[in-house]
Amino acid sequence: MFDAKAGDTYVSTLPSDRTSFLLRSSRPYLILLAVSALVYGKTLWFGFTYFDDDTLILNQSEKLQHLSMVWEAFPSFFLDAYYRPIVTLSLILDAHIGGVAPWIYHSSNLVYHVLVCWMLLYLLRRLSVPPLPAMLACLFFCVHPVVTQAVVWIPGRNDTLVVLFLLLTLVAHINYRESGKWYWLLAHWLCAAVALLIKETALIFPGLILLYHFAFVRGEWNSRKLAMSACGWVFIIIGWYVLKESVTAEGAAHVQLISPGALVTNLRVPLEAFGKLVLPLQMSPYPTYSLLPTTAGIIAMAAFGLLIVRRWNKEDRLPVFAIAWMVLLLLPGLFFHIDDNEKRFDYLESRWYGVAIGFAVLIAGLLSEGRPKSIRFSVKIMAMLLAVLGVLTFIYSDTYSDPFTHWSRAVDMSPKTSNAFYKMGMVVNYVARDPARAVGWYQQAIRLDPNIPFYHNNLGVAYGQQGLPSRAKEEYQAAVNLDSTYLSAYGNLGYSEYLSGNFDLAEKHWNHILAIDSAFPDVEFKLAQLYVIRKKYPEARHHIRKLRARGITLDSLLTSVPDE
Repeated sequence: MFDAKAGDTYVSTLPSDRTSFLLRSSRPYLILLAVSALVYGKTLWFGFTYFDDDTLILNQSEKLQHLSMVWEAFPSFFLDAYYRPIVTLSLILDAHIGGVAPWIYHSSNLVYHVLVCWMLLYLLRRLSVPPLPAMLACLFFCVHPVVTQAVVWIPGRNDTLVVLFLLLTLVAHINYRESGKWYWLLAHWLCAAVALLIKETALIFPGLILLYHFAFVRGEWNSRKLAMSACGWVFIIIGWYVLKESVTAEGAAHVQLISPGALVTNLRVPLEAFGKLVLPLQMSPYPTYSLLPTTAGIIAMAAFGLLIVRRWNKEDRLPVFAIAWMVLLLLPGLFFHIDDNEKRFDYLESRWYGVAIGFAVLIAGLLSEGRPKSIRFSVKIMAMLLAVLGVLTFIYSDTYSDPFTHWSRAVDMSPKTSNAFYKMGMVVNYVARDPARAVGWYQQAIRLDPNIPFYHNNLGVAYGQQGLPSRAKEEYQAAVNLDSTYLSAYGNLGYSEYLSGNFDLAEKHWNHILAIDSAFPDVEFKLAQLYVIRKKYPEARHHIRKLRARGITLDSLLTSVPDE
């Protein structure tokens, strides 16, 4: 590690005492807070993007404001696929403060980002990085465009929170190793457990601890303290897995998409990540592979590899630690999350938030070296770079200001991605309430990929809203032809036939739904109405009894059915 006196030596080479003054006491933390507020402050006035935040917040706003949700968060899925109860708890806390007002969720995201910046600065100082390089590296991380999505997009708190607790886990372990105090060991275990309940990425936490020992305390592999920490890891991971699987067993349909060939398919992702860290251009809320970041990533990886080779046998291994951190944070996502609809890796820039931490540590290590003249030059270059990055992030953050800006940017940056056009159609239809304009977006999504059932279903809904029943039926039929178990499309098809007076076909489609899923109250209700209209009273009574058993209020038409 660095010499503890290196900080004073480094600062003394600077031309002014003002810099030294700013780096003392709590002032660096206040500077990070001020810069974060300057760059991201306007996001407090942003709305929802309707990219998962509508599902997480708007669609369950009443549930989030009930205290019972605190306990329901643990036996429940997050976005129907993940086990992340702590993230749900953070949304519940926000909902109790601000309801569905977007500002409270954006405020929390900004607070989490500031806390991560503070923890990064604290970690760098614990690793004896001199004050000025540590400060510049934290500012670099704070304003880098790659971290924008995690800070500004409300569901991006997955990544800010998990990185925050991974940093706390590492710092608590460092403090335990150096002090031997039992409460630091307990804090280490607790933070690791919380990190796992935030996001699955936290499974790499033992790797981070071992990486720290490899880089900085290689002579302590057989130490009792490391063994004590590792014993706790076993119980934490097993406990998390059992808890997660107990929820999975109750909802077996909710599984993450994991493919044996995913790693090969996703090998380009590290290139894109490193490329955008080095050259933060072509940023996108819904990115696909592109030539510029890939090329920049190849150059960056070659440079990182050369740096590792040159540093391997040196005493200062901070750059090696930083690059290994970046790779470790990238690895989990390479094994899953294949988007079969798009035939591509469904990567998001928010998932590189933790990778950006490693890049900042690398910057800190590189800035800590050199003679006084080169140090002054490096500081000037970093000041200009920080200004450019801050402006880029300030501008790019507008992408997340509202759903129309968000999805327009997604379409522009990913013109061959059918789902971006589909989501734009959804926003135009259900937020702007303009089904006529939504049709064009749906049609473009279908042209890019005609084999997605829900594209056809929602196009049918848009046609139906415009009073075009024949076109609506064609799209509903296309949807059920692609997926015979697509119940929503069958329901819409049945309702279209009902409105057209084709009662036999409506009855057929609705009964098909109940044959697949008998617990479908809306279909029960429609069938009961249909049977009353057709004077098929025994069939009507059958569905009325089932509706009453569920406590569903019946309308006057159904309550007027004659007794047997």
